Amino acid sequence: MTIEKSLNNNFISELFYQAIISDSIQITNSYVKKYIESHEKVINGKPTILFNNVSPNTGIPMKFREPLNKLVTIIYKLNDKAVLNNDIIIKIKQFNPYYLFILNLDKHLISEKFNIYWLLENQSKVVLEILGKNEDIKVRLKEELSLKYNEDLGKLYFNYFTK
Repeated sequence: MTIEKSLNNNFISELFYQAIISDSIQITNSYVKKYIESHEKVINGKPTILFNNVSPNTGIPMKFREPLNKLVTIIYKLNDKAVLNNDIIIKIKQFNPYYLFILNLDKHLISEKFNIYWLLENQSKVVLEILGKNEDIKVRLKEELSLKYNEDLGKLYFNYFTK
Protein backbone atom coordinates (compact mmCIF):
# COMPACT_ATOMS: atom_id res chain seq x y z
CA MET A 1 0.00 0.00 0.00
CA THR A 2 1.32 3.45 -0.88
CA ILE A 3 1.65 6.27 1.61
CA GLU A 4 -1.09 8.17 -0.20
CA LYS A 5 -3.48 5.22 0.05
CA SER A 6 -2.70 4.85 3.73
CA LEU A 7 -3.38 8.53 4.33
CA ASN A 8 -6.59 8.39 2.31
CA ASN A 9 -7.86 5.35 4.22
CA ASN A 10 -6.81 6.51 7.66
CA PHE A 11 -5.06 9.85 8.00
CA ILE A 12 -2.27 9.56 10.55
CA SER A 13 -0.56 12.84 11.40
CA GLU A 14 2.84 11.30 12.13
CA LEU A 15 2.85 9.42 8.81
CA PHE A 16 2.03 12.64 6.97
CA TYR A 17 4.75 14.52 8.86
CA GLN A 18 7.43 11.94 8.08
CA ALA A 19 6.34 11.68 4.43
CA ILE A 20 6.52 15.45 3.95
CA ILE A 21 9.83 15.89 5.74
CA SER A 22 11.38 13.10 3.67
CA ASP A 23 9.80 14.41 0.43
CA SER A 24 8.08 11.04 -0.06
CA ILE A 25 4.68 12.34 -1.15
CA GLN A 26 3.25 15.22 -3.09
CA ILE A 27 1.67 17.84 -0.88
CA THR A 28 -2.04 18.33 -1.41
CA ASN A 29 -4.37 20.88 0.16
CA SER A 30 -6.52 18.05 1.46
CA TYR A 31 -3.65 16.48 3.41
CA VAL A 32 -2.49 19.84 4.75
CA LYS A 33 -6.02 20.64 5.92
CA LYS A 34 -6.32 17.28 7.70
CA TYR A 35 -2.92 17.73 9.30
CA ILE A 36 -3.75 21.19 10.63
CA GLU A 37 -7.17 20.01 11.83
CA SER A 38 -5.48 17.21 13.76
CA HIS A 39 -3.87 19.91 15.91
CA GLU A 40 -7.14 21.49 16.99
CA LYS A 41 -7.42 19.06 19.89
CA VAL A 42 -3.91 20.06 20.99
CA ILE A 43 -4.92 23.72 21.17
CA ASN A 44 -8.28 23.02 22.77
CA GLY A 45 -6.49 20.92 25.39
CA LYS A 46 -4.50 23.90 26.69
CA PRO A 47 -4.03 23.27 30.40
CA THR A 48 -5.65 25.39 33.06
CA ILE A 49 -3.15 24.18 35.65
CA LEU A 50 0.59 24.54 35.68
CA PHE A 51 2.68 21.68 34.35
CA ASN A 52 6.05 20.85 35.87
CA ASN A 53 7.32 19.39 32.61
CA VAL A 54 7.70 22.47 30.42
CA SER A 55 10.16 23.60 27.79
CA PRO A 56 13.01 25.57 29.35
CA ASN A 57 13.04 27.78 26.23
CA THR A 58 9.39 28.79 25.98
CA GLY A 59 7.59 27.49 29.05
CA ILE A 60 5.28 25.47 26.79
CA PRO A 61 4.16 22.16 28.35
CA MET A 62 5.96 19.25 26.69
CA LYS A 63 2.57 17.67 25.96
CA PHE A 64 1.94 20.45 23.42
CA ARG A 65 5.49 21.21 22.38
CA GLU A 66 6.23 18.22 20.16
CA PRO A 67 3.05 18.24 18.05
CA LEU A 68 3.15 22.01 17.64
CA ASN A 69 6.85 22.02 16.74
CA LYS A 70 6.12 19.43 14.05
CA LEU A 71 3.28 21.60 12.76
CA VAL A 72 5.62 24.60 12.59
CA THR A 73 8.13 22.50 10.65
CA ILE A 74 5.46 21.46 8.14
CA ILE A 75 4.35 25.09 7.71
CA TYR A 76 7.94 26.12 7.01
CA LYS A 77 8.37 23.21 4.61
CA LEU A 78 5.20 24.21 2.73
CA ASN A 79 6.31 27.85 2.56
CA ASP A 80 2.68 28.78 1.88
CA LYS A 81 1.58 31.94 3.64
CA ALA A 82 -2.09 31.19 2.92
CA VAL A 83 -2.05 28.39 5.49
CA LEU A 84 -1.41 31.01 8.19
CA ASN A 85 -4.99 32.27 7.73
CA ASN A 86 -6.40 28.96 8.95
CA ASP A 87 -8.48 29.42 12.14
CA ILE A 88 -6.48 26.75 13.96
CA ILE A 89 -3.18 28.42 13.08
CA ILE A 90 -4.57 31.76 14.30
CA LYS A 91 -5.46 30.08 17.63
CA ILE A 92 -1.97 28.60 17.84
CA LYS A 93 -0.45 32.07 17.42
CA GLN A 94 -2.45 33.11 20.51
CA PHE A 95 -1.38 30.03 22.49
CA ASN A 96 2.03 31.45 23.42
CA PRO A 97 4.08 34.48 22.25
CA TYR A 98 6.63 32.06 20.80
CA TYR A 99 4.11 30.89 18.21
CA LEU A 100 3.25 34.44 17.21
CA PHE A 101 6.96 34.89 16.52
CA ILE A 102 7.67 31.59 14.78
CA LEU A 103 4.49 31.53 12.66
CA ASN A 104 5.07 34.93 11.12
CA LEU A 105 6.72 33.86 7.87
CA ASP A 106 6.86 37.32 6.33
CA LYS A 107 8.77 39.04 9.07
CA HIS A 108 9.65 37.43 12.35
CA LEU A 109 8.51 39.73 15.11
CA ILE A 110 11.49 40.88 17.12
CA SER A 111 9.78 42.75 19.92
CA GLU A 112 10.31 43.32 23.62
CA LYS A 113 8.57 39.99 24.22
CA PHE A 114 11.06 38.15 21.99
CA ASN A 115 13.26 35.75 23.89
CA ILE A 116 16.49 34.70 22.16
CA TYR A 117 16.18 31.23 23.73
CA TRP A 118 13.09 30.64 21.59
CA LEU A 119 15.56 29.85 18.81
CA LEU A 120 16.37 26.64 20.68
CA GLU A 121 12.74 25.50 20.82
CA ASN A 122 12.44 23.87 17.39
CA GLN A 123 15.61 22.10 16.29
CA SER A 124 14.28 21.20 12.85
CA LYS A 125 16.80 21.90 10.11
CA VAL A 126 13.92 23.16 7.94
CA VAL A 127 13.01 25.84 10.49
CA LEU A 128 16.55 26.78 11.49
CA GLU A 129 17.73 27.28 7.91
CA ILE A 130 14.94 29.80 7.32
CA LEU A 131 15.50 31.58 10.63
CA GLY A 132 19.22 31.71 9.81
CA LYS A 133 18.49 33.97 6.84
CA ASN A 134 16.84 36.64 9.00
CA GLU A 135 19.25 39.54 9.59
CA ASP A 136 17.34 40.95 12.58
CA ILE A 137 17.51 37.62 14.38
CA LYS A 138 21.18 37.23 13.44
CA VAL A 139 22.04 40.65 14.91
CA ARG A 140 20.06 39.96 18.10
CA LEU A 141 21.68 36.54 18.51
CA LYS A 142 25.18 37.95 17.98
CA GLU A 143 24.50 40.67 20.57
CA GLU A 144 23.27 38.11 23.09
CA LEU A 145 26.30 35.89 22.56
CA SER A 146 28.68 38.80 23.04
CA LEU A 147 26.97 39.74 26.33
CA LYS A 148 26.49 36.25 27.70
CA TYR A 149 27.79 33.25 25.80
CA ASN A 150 25.57 30.18 25.73
CA GLU A 151 26.95 27.02 24.15
CA ASP A 152 23.67 25.95 22.54
CA LEU A 153 23.01 29.40 21.09
CA GLY A 154 26.64 29.57 19.93
CA LYS A 155 26.31 26.29 18.03
CA LEU A 156 23.09 27.54 16.48
CA TYR A 157 24.76 30.79 15.44
CA PHE A 158 27.71 29.09 13.76
CA ASN A 159 25.62 26.35 12.11
CA TYR A 160 22.82 28.52 10.72
CA PHE A 161 23.51 32.26 11.00
CA THR A 162 27.00 32.54 9.50
CA LYS A 163 26.29 30.99 6.10
